[in-house]
Amino acid sequence: MNASTVTRASSCIRAWPGVGASTWTACHGRSEPTDPLALAADLAQDGRLEMAGGSEYITALVNGPSSSRSWLAQAERVQSAAMLRRTKIGAVHIEDLASDASPDTAERIADHAQAEIFAATTRRPLLPPASPLGDVMEDTLDWIEATGGREAALPGVPTGFADLDSLTGGLHPGQLIVIATRPAMGKSTPALDFVRSASIKHALPSAVFTLEAGHKEVGMRILSAEARVALHHMRSGTMTDEDWLVIGL
Repeated sequence: MNASTVTRASSCIRAWPGVGASTWTACHGRSEPTDPLALAADLAQDGRLEMAGGSEYITALVNGPSSSRSWLAQAERVQSAAMLRRTKIGAVHIEDLASDASPDTAERIADHAQAEIFAATTRRPLLPPASPLGDVMEDTLDWIEATGGREAALPGVPTGFADLDSLTGGLHPGQLIVIATRPAMGKSTPALDFVRSASIKHALPSAVFTLEAGHKEVGMRILSAEARVALHHMRSGTMTDEDWLVIGL
């Protein structure tokens, strides 16, 4: 295996342009030979042989030294160079947008700029390898056995809701849990309860990302739930001496 098997055709630059890599990919997908002669013949048939560097270059590229320790580094270098190229293209596009923009469209231009940079710098991971069912079942049984022998009550992160934890075993790595209801039905409350259970009660790190409340609002909700102090007392500034005493404890 060489670097071309793990590098996208669109990432190839300069000496081995996308036309050569796309031809290799097409031949490989059709289960046709991918040796230098076959690649050169396929490129010559389409009139793209010189564009790919010629027969001698293809032979040197395919048959060149590629130790088992260096092919991955070579693929990473190609991907890094492609990322720099995409970043440069994105920067030019952002400059064009900013040059023609007005103050009224500043927010929209900023959103476009962030999207351009994110798309240019994101490394798309390869698909995970397929696993035989026998291996999957063996790993699953090992996990079940290990989970049954744990000293902890739950294999996952407790949510703070006993009935839910008894059904799910807590929150597990790799899961995406969506709390979905109609607007203003209280979705944020159980979400913050999950955070309280993980970070306050079990000393596990957690993060809150919200577009509907500032950090002070999130802090007041957590403080209200933990101290059992009315939230509207905090918001309105009508905290009683008893409220302050409970929070101080």
